[in-house]
Amino acid sequence: MVAKLWKTKEYDISTVLSIQKNYDLPRVQAVLSAARCQEDICGMASPYLFDDIKKAVDRINLAISRNEKITVYGDYDADGVTATALLYLYLKNEHNANVNTYIPDRMSEGYGLNEDAIRKLHEDGTQLIITVDNGIGAVDLAELISDLSMDLIITDHHLGSESTPRAVAVLNCNTEGYKGDFRSFAGVGVAFKLVCALDGNSERVLEKYADIVAVGTVGDVMPMINENRLIVKKGIEVIEKSPRTGIVSLIKCADIGQRAITAGSIAFGIVPRINAAGRMGSAKTALELLITDDVSKADEIAEQICKENIRRHETESKITAEVEKKLLSHKTDRYQKIIVADGDDWHDGVIGIVASRIVDRFSKPAVIISRHEDKAKGSGRSIDGFSLHSALNSVSHLFSNFGGHDKAAGFSLSCDDIEKLKNELSENLREIEMPCVELVLDCDIDISEIDIELCDFLKGMEPFGVGNEEPIFGMFNLKLENICPVSNGKHLRLTFSHGNSRIQAMYFGVSADMFDYKIGDTVDIAVNLEKNEYMGRVKPAVYVRDMRLSGIDFSSMIKGERVFEKYKRGEKITADEAELLLPERKILEETYRYIRQNLNFNPVAVCKTLGMYGDCYAKVLVAVEVLLERNLIASSGYNEYIIANTEKTDINESSVLIDLRRIADE
Repeated sequence: MVAKLWKTKEYDISTVLSIQKNYDLPRVQAVLSAARCQEDICGMASPYLFDDIKKAVDRINLAISRNEKITVYGDYDADGVTATALLYLYLKNEHNANVNTYIPDRMSEGYGLNEDAIRKLHEDGTQLIITVDNGIGAVDLAELISDLSMDLIITDHHLGSESTPRAVAVLNCNTEGYKGDFRSFAGVGVAFKLVCALDGNSERVLEKYADIVAVGTVGDVMPMINENRLIVKKGIEVIEKSPRTGIVSLIKCADIGQRAITAGSIAFGIVPRINAAGRMGSAKTALELLITDDVSKADEIAEQICKENIRRHETESKITAEVEKKLLSHKTDRYQKIIVADGDDWHDGVIGIVASRIVDRFSKPAVIISRHEDKAKGSGRSIDGFSLHSALNSVSHLFSNFGGHDKAAGFSLSCDDIEKLKNELSENLREIEMPCVELVLDCDIDISEIDIELCDFLKGMEPFGVGNEEPIFGMFNLKLENICPVSNGKHLRLTFSHGNSRIQAMYFGVSADMFDYKIGDTVDIAVNLEKNEYMGRVKPAVYVRDMRLSGIDFSSMIKGERVFEKYKRGEKITADEAELLLPERKILEETYRYIRQNLNFNPVAVCKTLGMYGDCYAKVLVAVEVLLERNLIASSGYNEYIIANTEKTDINESSVLIDLRRIADE
């Protein structure tokens, strides 16, 4: 469907000129300084901004003095595993506490506290349970803990329900019990605040444990601003100077040891492997990796985790392909405002990642549900500007378990209720105007402005993440000169020119059969830049983030696509909307001609061939529906077609055209 809507950040030109003059900076560096340069905060806020933190500290100190058994109850993702490791290591190393850990199994137990685990901990002698990255929604289970004469301290960052669980202390940065201005901590960030309060010296704790906190913060995709920025920056320093034994092994196994550690290498090298342990095996393995000092043991665990990550990737790719096939063959599911896809025995550990892939593919929120006999588990991901948690909360009466936040959520339900979920979501969102997926450019850039000095300047802006995104530059009206598949066809190396200048760029994750462009096309590209060193040679590296044909009105395209999807969902459209969809004969002919010549379908290219630059996008989409209906073409894959019937047929007999003409005449 439609590419992302590109927008360029606004900045004051006089400020840019002043920065250029005063600091002798090139244009691009001056623009970045004017538009997004931010100062690191001076220090960390007091942990005592949590109302209950003194209660938590007092109870933990009492448990330590009495040698009571403390259980740190964590979660199976990178945030939960690092939070568990942090609190365990601190209590064990600094206080010699009688502490153990418990991380529920993703497949058999699911997220958060559960009754069987609580009863087992009670039998094993636990007297104090401290949750990390979970617990805020466990109202009933908190009562069970109290009934069993155990105490509970909750540290969490997720959104809770109207009721607060019964506990000695509840530390959650997203409740009224937190008085700080910055609330975007990961679960490990809240656990870190508890450790700071226990220790009394936040700087010392940061120096010793910033690496663990940084991995969890990056892993949970928290905003890279304020205290998170300070934590991750310090964490990168710790990893580079005196890395933890398990992290050294994981870096070596992930083959990122020769490159500088960045938030990106943590996000794409370390975090997926920690997550893979919980998704494909046991998160306890990843926890053991983070807390061990034994080098040989760490190497062995890291190798095991890396193998699980490969298996995770293979499983995720297989399920993603199945989901895409289902969506492309179904008449209405892919046109819903939230895509909901379900299948039998999809691996629960990867359906969240699959949901992310579908969001990227279709530019709308996605929920993936795996059916297991009569029960099902779902995981969803969203887009900026749309709260998936709120949308799913409107149908939470269908769920036996539910939790999450604006960008991600998970739930359990009966298989019998899956269709109800789809129908109720569709109805609830009928009048909602969904946000567009946007790609925000920092500024335009010319080939001549890309150099090592700019790459060094970008390095100084790290760490990157949500709220301090890696700068994206727009390059416009380039001629595509060459297309070269690399890595067995998984990626593309592209060559572009503008005037007498040429540049190469890598387009990762896009194979030749997925590429909608041909040599000679005039295109715009959105790129990231970084310094690359290979065999002693240092030069800028250019990575394509997005690509589009030049000169297209994408706003008109998005408007047309929304009307087309509304029609495909079976919703009532107006006469004006029908006119927007109704293709003239020349559009039908050009669409058929394009498919016949290319055996694929690129609606943007058809618009440009027609010289309509996006105004006819919806009409071209309808034209394909008409050609399919009249059996002139047949689908052979995503955007791939064959000529099905070369005999003459009366296109005016198309039920789609008849229906749209009827509505337009009303």
